[in-house]
Amino acid sequence: MTQKILFLAIAFTLIACDQEQVVDDPAKTQIEEYTKKLKICEEEDGNKDYVRSLSVVSTDDIVIGDPKSKIVLVEYFAPTCPHCVHYHQKIFPEIKAKYIDTNKIAYVIREFIGNKQDLDATILARCSGHTDTYLKFLEVILNQQNNWAFSKNYREILTNIGSLGGVSPENFSTCLNDQNKIKILMENTKLVTNLPTFIGTPSFFINGKQFNEKYTFEELSKAIDKELTIDN
Repeated sequence: MTQKILFLAIAFTLIACDQEQVVDDPAKTQIEEYTKKLKICEEEDGNKDYVRSLSVVSTDDIVIGDPKSKIVLVEYFAPTCPHCVHYHQKIFPEIKAKYIDTNKIAYVIREFIGNKQDLDATILARCSGHTDTYLKFLEVILNQQNNWAFSKNYREILTNIGSLGGVSPENFSTCLNDQNKIKILMENTKLVTNLPTFIGTPSFFINGKQFNEKYTFEELSKAIDKELTIDN
């Protein structure tokens, strides 16, 4: 997944057209319905970005740190992205210790939906509606990526993960049918795929500006510190 066109094809075509998924798959049905609604809105409102931005914390965002901070760092990740696993295991803990735990920034985690596995995993993480639970599921989902993301039984595995984390199979099924959750995830994906410079996950935006250096702790820290200096 290195080109914007491929992302768009995966997010809005492959998910809706995959014939291997059963017809009554609630996640697939919701995506099909919401994609149609997005198209209608675009035809009526032109290219208006009526959803959210890359520099402001939205009410439905997963945000840690100081949500009122003037420094907003948005991370786009996908549960099936191996590079995202590396970032969250090796780099994110240092960013968290230096900037998030000290309330220097608002750190926003947004999901990129590239396939049905991404969709189900992020819905599971969002199912309870609590940030702390989301972060715990995110850690497990990424750390266990090789065990579920590439398995044909991925939904069953995710259901088991959910049960261990306090989300019953019944609750997970209900969340998979939650139109609002599907809406949030598709809008997050739509926003970033509209950018010609977006080439994959993880991607970072600091106060709306895309971070284009290597996502090492040193480079990210340098960019954040520059914004903090400007802010002061």
